[in-house]
Amino acid sequence: MYYVYLLISSKRRTIYIGSTNNFKKKN
Repeated sequence: MYYVYLLISSKRRTIYIGSTNNFKKKN
């Protein structure tokens, strides 16, 4: 259960970082 939580949180983190990078590039 804990392992699955880590997997989901890491995926969210990568998506969040990717979206912020795209936002910075646009500005």
